[in-house]
Amino acid sequence: MRADLDRLASTYNVSWRWGGELDSGGFEYSLPDHRQRSRRTHHRIEKQSDTFRHSLDSALDRSRLNNTRREDDINAFVKEFYKETKRLHDNFDHHKSTANDVRTVLDRAAQIDQFMRRNRLRNDREAQRDWAQLRVLLDELAGVYNVRWGW
Repeated sequence: MRADLDRLASTYNVSWRWGGELDSGGFEYSLPDHRQRSRRTHHRIEKQSDTFRHSLDSALDRSRLNNTRREDDINAFVKEFYKETKRLHDNFDHHKSTANDVRTVLDRAAQIDQFMRRNRLRNDREAQRDWAQLRVLLDELAGVYNVRWGW
């Protein structure tokens, strides 16, 4: 039975260790290192995206861009970025995420990056800082999926 379970785990790219502290199934479960790194990266991107979205919204409300077409544009870029990030995470959870999914997320991020470079929110460094931190995580995501990427 153990050999069959080991083969099944190998087929689905799941690693585990027999023995040690046992759960109700009699084994300890852990994800492969690559998958763990991917999961951590996805969660950190989601968290930092939320932080950035809030700081950007506050910065825009205090800027000359408030209630303009440019504010609408960046909000649309951020919404599309969120949608693609969510799609990537969902695909990851279902073992279907691909480098193309990552490229789509990065393409959406590039639109935001262009906006952030062109429209320095002079009175609010928080949004710039939060975006810079999110860019670092997106670079990490590209590395996890072996996607060549440059801003």
